[in-house]
Formats: sequence, C-alpha cells, structure tokens
Amino acid sequence: MARTSETAPVVTVRAGKDGTPYYEAKWRHDGRQVKRRLGRAWLDPDGQGGWRKRRGRTPEG
Repeated sequence: MARTSETAPVVTVRAGKDGTPYYEAKWRHDGRQVKRRLGRAWLDPDGQGGWRKRRGRTPEG
C-alpha cells in the first residue's frame, strides 16, 4: 500500500469552555493542519476522562 504525505481525517470529541462536548474534525491540507467544529455531541463524561452515550433523544435543532 502506498503512503502519501496526506493523512486520513480524524473526528474527535472535545469539551468546550463550558464543558459541553462537541465533535471536531482534523486533517491536513497543503501541509497545514485544519480543524473544524462539526457540532454538539450527545454524550456525557464517564468519570474516567472519556465519554459515554447520553440517554434520551437529542433536542430539536
């Protein structure tokens, strides 16, 4: 398999300043790292530094 200088994009979960989790995408374009916030994540902290699915339906919007 051939490797290129471009790496695969990554989607991570990060906490905002108020602790609200959101999805963030990271990738490289022309040798520069690009990060974009994708939207809120319907998750709760698990108490061990990770995340777990939140129960119930997501709110409208």
